[in-house]
Amino acid sequence: MTLISSSPEVIDALGQPCPMPLLMLKRALKKAPAKQQFLLKSSDPHSEIDVTRYCQIQQLQCQTQKISENEFFVLDNFLLLYTSKTQSLSINARYIVQTDIDLPLLKYQLSTRLFKLIMELKITINLIQPNSLLHTLNTSLSKKAIYDLNALYHDKPRCELSLDLLAKLIGCSRNQLLYQQKQIHSSYTDKIQQLTQKCAALKHPEPNPELFWRAQHAN
Repeated sequence: MTLISSSPEVIDALGQPCPMPLLMLKRALKKAPAKQQFLLKSSDPHSEIDVTRYCQIQQLQCQTQKISENEFFVLDNFLLLYTSKTQSLSINARYIVQTDIDLPLLKYQLSTRLFKLIMELKITINLIQPNSLLHTLNTSLSKKAIYDLNALYHDKPRCELSLDLLAKLIGCSRNQLLYQQKQIHSSYTDKIQQLTQKCAALKHPEPNPELFWRAQHAN
């Protein structure tokens, strides 16, 4: 991808998953002089759409060019095998041992892919538990990926997903997520109250198995 330039500054985002190429471009734009020109190199096909749209919104001149028809970016051995068979390609490959794997980088790439997938899936809000989902994402995903995602939307990014950012990923408002969480809490409270009316053991401040046994055999 190329932002038109006579002597452009090169941004090498080859091998970086979306949205990293766009993020690297935005960082460079913030630091650059007013009329600086860039050559952005990217191997992720999704980044072309993101960068082109961003340049249109920011009223920046942008020209894209596909360097090679024979280069593929694959994520796993099954996709590599499928591509080689369908495209009749000869592939130079080697086995990867555990010491070759950069686990933080792998976690980062998987996290950014997951963010992209969430944005594309159009998730139905009433099928999720916002607080549980937020906790799971914050405890399981790459902190660097979360930080970079925050940097796309906030001037002061942090290494934790907020409810606002989760709403942006899903494509809804923060108030919709709050309402969904309120509905879940209300439903949970109603069920506990119904069970409490049926079982005296639940009325005890510290329920234990013996209380439930007594309640079951009271009659």
